[in-house]
Amino acid sequence: LYTKQTPELNLLTRMINITEYNIDECPLIFFHELRLKSQLYCILNWLLQIQQATQVLKTKSVGLIIIDEIMSAYLIEMRKVESSEKINRLMTSILSTLKKISADYEIPVILINTFSVKENSQNDTLIATPHGGKLFDFWVDYELKMTRSSTLRLISFEVTKDKQAQQLSRTWKWALGAKGFQIQY
Repeated sequence: LYTKQTPELNLLTRMINITEYNIDECPLIFFHELRLKSQLYCILNWLLQIQQATQVLKTKSVGLIIIDEIMSAYLIEMRKVESSEKINRLMTSILSTLKKISADYEIPVILINTFSVKENSQNDTLIATPHGGKLFDFWVDYELKMTRSSTLRLISFEVTKDKQAQQLSRTWKWALGAKGFQIQY
């Protein structure tokens, strides 16, 4: 499944060994769409393509779905309208379709989200709150917090939410090397 060449895909190809010669063989979907209706249309097309590939090829042809800034379009649309009911239904359709793809076809889905930083007046600390609130929280099984370290090319990951209560490592670090990201123990 492939949507179009994007700056985000170009960045990703620098981190993972993807070239123009093997892009069709890479089981990866990566897209960036700023309108909710376009996001839903694209995701429903993915579901149809995955269903057809599974029926015809009897194999899973997609290994991972990554959606960057999933809530950005939602927030933009919310600022434009007075009633959020229609926008919430669209976002729910997007998230439920992604959940169906993940559950029915065992394809991991990574949603990259942004957050707001607010100051806690009681103890002068900053609190990061992911966008999307309860709507997003309902559909997401795991939440990872990524933090840059003071060391260049090193990122820390922490599991902050685990609906499945699986025994996941709570924190780990990845370092960016010549061949992409490698886990640091």
